[in-house]
Amino acid sequence: MRLDVKPTTAHLMIPGNCAFRCGYCAQAAGSTARNALSRISWPTFEDEEVLNSLSRRESLFQRVCVQVVHGRDWVARALDAVSALSSLSLPISLAARPMQADLAEKFFDAGVDRLGLSIDAASPGIYEELRSGCLERDLSLVEEAAERFRGRLSTHLIVGLGEREDELVRVMAKLNLSGVKIALFAFTPCPGTKMAKHPAPDYKKYRRAQVALYLIERGMARDFEFDSKGQVTFFGRDWEDLKPILEPSAFMTSGCPGCNRPFYNERPSRRMYNYPRPLSDVEFEEELRLLESAMVK
Repeated sequence: MRLDVKPTTAHLMIPGNCAFRCGYCAQAAGSTARNALSRISWPTFEDEEVLNSLSRRESLFQRVCVQVVHGRDWVARALDAVSALSSLSLPISLAARPMQADLAEKFFDAGVDRLGLSIDAASPGIYEELRSGCLERDLSLVEEAAERFRGRLSTHLIVGLGEREDELVRVMAKLNLSGVKIALFAFTPCPGTKMAKHPAPDYKKYRRAQVALYLIERGMARDFEFDSKGQVTFFGRDWEDLKPILEPSAFMTSGCPGCNRPFYNERPSRRMYNYPRPLSDVEFEEELRLLESAMVK
């Protein structure tokens, strides 16, 4: 079929029954949205068919990413998948929940290039409510793995789960100091999940998060200011000083090298949260105008 933007990463998900009940996830225990993740459907294929297809089409992709569903035997199944995919010439990413560094080592030894340990929720209270876990404990797991495997860790953060922007900025800064590559996602309501009726984030909120990450990753973050609700009101620079610093890449998909995730968070007919390709001059100017209007005066 015709594609507006071709995916640069082949995403694969290992099916199974997840043991966790994350309120926003279609794969969570108790969810009725099977064979879905975010707004994407994931049809099932036999292993051999997937491997044969990928081996014929390696040149279409820059990376292959394995999405893990945390069932009872998830470690063995993930290791088997990585072992099979190692026959390809593509670098392999594996996305899972935070884990001990010793387990992370097993995946790297099996052939994983980058390990994505997803944090998702940047608020301690929301993390406990939606993921039934402790944010600080899991951040420590990610930091420990990042210290041991410097430059090979990624994480996911979802904007729009109810977190404050100052909480999001704190977590981004903390992870960046550990050398963790951050992939920003916009919350996408998925039918069949607990948060099916929770709205997607406002575009202005998402643009502020993208600019904060852009500045943090480039060592250009300084003296952010927030209002009483935690919303970013000042990036340490007046608009006329901030605007020349920004590049179109600030609004593009973030995360592992070679991953563009086209239309993962948005429909092609709507404004992009994450542009999966370079912006045109017109699009970039439009996003700058949106961002300027998003700054609290």
